[in-house]
Amino acid sequence: MWRLLRIFQWLFLLTLPVTMFPIFGGIFTGITFGIWNTQHIDKTSNTFVDEVKDLLNDWGVGGNVPTFREYLDTHNDFHLKRVNSNDWLPKLGFILPNEYSDLDDPSISIDKYANLETLMRDTSCRTYAQMPREQWLYLSYLAFPSIDQWDNAFNGVLEYVHAHPTLNQSGFHFANCGDTAGFLCGVWATRNPALLHFKVEDDPPKMEDIEDGLTYPFDLEHLRPVTVRIIEFPLKEEFTGLPLSVFPGHKQQMLSIVAGERFYEQIEPYDPWIQMQKRFTEHMDDLWDTEGTILNHINKIDSWMIDHVTKPLGIEPVLVDMGSFLMLFSAIASQLACNVIKGTSYLVGDFLGRPRPGDLSLAEAGINNYEEPEDRFWGDMMGGVAEGFRAGLQRAKAEQSSAGGNDTSISITRA
Repeated sequence: MWRLLRIFQWLFLLTLPVTMFPIFGGIFTGITFGIWNTQHIDKTSNTFVDEVKDLLNDWGVGGNVPTFREYLDTHNDFHLKRVNSNDWLPKLGFILPNEYSDLDDPSISIDKYANLETLMRDTSCRTYAQMPREQWLYLSYLAFPSIDQWDNAFNGVLEYVHAHPTLNQSGFHFANCGDTAGFLCGVWATRNPALLHFKVEDDPPKMEDIEDGLTYPFDLEHLRPVTVRIIEFPLKEEFTGLPLSVFPGHKQQMLSIVAGERFYEQIEPYDPWIQMQKRFTEHMDDLWDTEGTILNHINKIDSWMIDHVTKPLGIEPVLVDMGSFLMLFSAIASQLACNVIKGTSYLVGDFLGRPRPGDLSLAEAGINNYEEPEDRFWGDMMGGVAEGFRAGLQRAKAEQSSAGGNDTSISITRA
């Protein structure tokens, strides 16, 4: 047994010059993913809280006059209906499973409210059934065509669409990722600018196609599944229909997807894991490619080793599999460590009376009446004294009534 261990030890040391970079890359990438994913979840959750606060702080003059938020939903530079995190389902005419519709249930994470894999169209509802079967949702950060080139290009696409009756049958909306739809953009793990394509299928879903444990408030025969695709700009390798010698500009790229003969089918239907991989890959590329950093030097050495050592030796597939395994293992361990640290922090904070993330924002919005721990302590104590005094007075009155109103001094003293 010891001989085998020594043999493995020597093999490991002898191959270390070749395997050290894949080992480091796999472990570092996995740890980075755990930290990055935790930060992404926290950021999206905080965005949800901030948007709830902004929604509750919406103001108006009352009566039939729309509030400031409602006014901007219809009066904007795109002249479209704006979709927000709190109303995207009814505005697009979709429904979610019963289990994902109740945000008061603490067992359901808030990201399920923006789930794109379980969307349905209810054809028994006349309002929803009359909505277009094909809809486009443009994701912008600023929603200012006069400032942003992609916003201006989308405005040009709308002008083209309005001039063609066939395209005009599709529904067009937009969402502001930097304002009222940041939660949606965070949950969908997409960057702007982007177009979301929603297509209502012709046939009702089959029972086996619905995830176990999910139910809908209507019969399956009245439901139609919705297929969602996310097209992110600028396009990379997608076919635009233009000659190869012509470089498509901003408007041409969007118009090729919208007006092309089902060019959107080049993009696979929405997959949350693939979307998350895209964002994490972009994050890692920024880390590896930043000139002058240690990671950049390691990346260059690793690239040289791949081109001059591992590929000629034919061991690149083995090293890739080893790096993938180490990345998966370290990612799971890193995620568990982040969850343990966060859970411990919450536990200690609850013990000390500290607010959790979002409590102060929700308190500002009037959702919960958060107070400082010391204020809450004295308030609870004084409230208990006052409650005891009121209870004592009630007992005194009861004793007074039972005694015919003669011995009131003893009863008040007891109170």
